[in-house]
Amino acid sequence: MFLKKKYLGIDIGTTTIKVVVLSFTKNQPKLESYGILENYAHLERINEAIQTSNFKIVEKTTARYLGDLLKKSNIKNHEAIVAIPCFNTYTNVLEMPVLKPKDLERAIYFQAKQYIPMALSEVSIDWQIVYQDNSKIKVLLVAVPKEFVDRYLSIAKMINVRIAKMELESLAGARALIANEKGVVSIVDIGGRATTISIFENKVLQAMRTIDVAGGDLTQVIATGLNIIPVRAEEIKRLYGLKPPLGQEEVMKLMIPLLGVIEQEMQREYNFFFKKTNKNIEKIYLTGGIANLPGICEYFSNDFKVPVFEGNPFELGIIKFDKKLEPAVKEIGASLSVACGLLMK
Repeated sequence: MFLKKKYLGIDIGTTTIKVVVLSFTKNQPKLESYGILENYAHLERINEAIQTSNFKIVEKTTARYLGDLLKKSNIKNHEAIVAIPCFNTYTNVLEMPVLKPKDLERAIYFQAKQYIPMALSEVSIDWQIVYQDNSKIKVLLVAVPKEFVDRYLSIAKMINVRIAKMELESLAGARALIANEKGVVSIVDIGGRATTISIFENKVLQAMRTIDVAGGDLTQVIATGLNIIPVRAEEIKRLYGLKPPLGQEEVMKLMIPLLGVIEQEMQREYNFFFKKTNKNIEKIYLTGGIANLPGICEYFSNDFKVPVFEGNPFELGIIKFDKKLEPAVKEIGASLSVACGLLMK
């Protein structure tokens, strides 16, 4: 299909807002424009995050941030596809016998009551069949609180943007990164305030969980350990990562315990998947704000004994871009994977 229109993807995270415009020629995506707004206020005051798992998203402030970002990025699209943060959803892969369509729908809503800790009237439910054979069906169930949807619609209305669709961020990120992958692959999105661990088999989501340990915690331990302000700690974290110069090893040592917590949660999820399927993780992609920290991929690869890659769709050759943007997309490409993936369906 030949697509002439340019499409806008919006990814509102806990501490950053990412926007991307892609154009398509014969299904080949090309980067037309992008923008990233980073809110460092949360490093000083934890409640200043753009949004948290408790719906603490200030609509007027976020609308102002997003509107300013679109203007500075010279993005004039008024229709967008928006990412739904995993920590604001309830997801589960349901397994059930082969049923007729009407019976399947009733069965899904019946099982949903067991997994969603809210009244079904308070959530928007979506589901899709992700596997089927002669004896069983696997269904991905996604439930989003209506309060969350209403907040996003309100933000979009304030800046004259129409939300054409919303999609789970883990599915969008996978589309940008593992479209050509087979086997069992994990994507670990380490953001500012939350980390999402997802497992895919043959590009189909099999398991996902979110934990409250992420990049902001690494910054805080550096700030405390070195007795410096958090903004400076963030700069040092990005500069040195896990490959500090001689005499600066303390930065790495401060981060290792928290990275160990993330690894423990990853291993727990991988072990649970192995017990269910007898299959191991074959490859890991790291995305989010710390995916390009010096030495981070090698660190995870050494511990898990599998290849670990920075989840940068531009370096994977999936999305074309102007060569003059190469230094920029090398640095921030992993942060744009979700926004890009939203537009590639």
